Amino acid sequence: MSRGGSFNKINYYLRPNKQVERKIMIEIIQKLNTEISILDYSYIGMGSIYYYDFILMHKLLGLKKLTSIDNKTTPRRFEFNKPYDFISFENSTTSNYLSRHQWNRSKNLIWLDYDERFIQIDYLDTDLSYVCKNSNDLDILFVSLNSTSPKFRDRKQFLESNHRYISQKYNDLKYTDSQMFHLLVQDIVINKMKYFNLYNENKCIKLCSFTYKDSAPMYTLGIIFAKDASIRSRIELYHSFIDTNEDRVTQINLPNITYKEKFYLDSKIAYLSKALLKSQREIESLGITDIKEKEAKLREILDAKIEIELSPHEIENYLKNYLYFPQYYEGIL
Repeated sequence: MSRGGSFNKINYYLRPNKQVERKIMIEIIQKLNTEISILDYSYIGMGSIYYYDFILMHKLLGLKKLTSIDNKTTPRRFEFNKPYDFISFENSTTSNYLSRHQWNRSKNLIWLDYDERFIQIDYLDTDLSYVCKNSNDLDILFVSLNSTSPKFRDRKQFLESNHRYISQKYNDLKYTDSQMFHLLVQDIVINKMKYFNLYNENKCIKLCSFTYKDSAPMYTLGIIFAKDASIRSRIELYHSFIDTNEDRVTQINLPNITYKEKFYLDSKIAYLSKALLKSQREIESLGITDIKEKEAKLREILDAKIEIELSPHEIENYLKNYLYFPQYYEGIL
């Protein structure tokens, strides 16, 4: 559970990349309804005082069995801010709550959304162990954590202290670098879960994973527990963001654009998709191999096709995420 106080540091409403992640997660669960019956599920999360994911879970998935966990010293604020009276608030650590949770009363949809850096969550193993040992068939778990990489002087020690859960291909200092650390985090968390899950007939299967940065770099892993291993080959058909490959992580990286630019891009979605693909093929036909030169040439081609200067990377990210792009407005309530 979240021991930190991120709700005092950042307003949860104004985290655009996290908002995209929330929307994608909800959509994935909706698309999985062929495999699961979502109305049979209880949701366990860490709603802070904003309860934003709880509002989405109720409005978009119809869930009414909702439990929020937090062990802050201000429980009345958490009770006061509940958007619905049927939400249960547990003033507890995640480990304490998960140890006494009645797993078989319903299917479980759990989101352990930690504030702390991965390298500092000393109770992560305990929490994952409770979930992996007790999960029912088709229970779903999301784990989010701060994926800030270790300081340079601590990187070798990090590999040594986690070697038990690091696959051979990731046992390399290059994966402790900030640009690649999310891959190492994924490898460690998945391997830990497989170890804790060893004697449960419902095996953990990767559902999705994301990395993004609003303030700190974040990593989220989605897992579905299943008796039937063949579900792995089916679930990727339900949504483009479902990815069972344990060596891949989807990056969410919204470009910083104005609303006017957003509306312009929205009006050109089909055109931009074709223009980007055509431009990439044109670059290939030119035989350019240098990465920086390819990027510069692609940008030059795209600049001639659109009215604003955006990098190919920004255009590509917008095309991937425009359906989930949040919009914020100031109003007088």
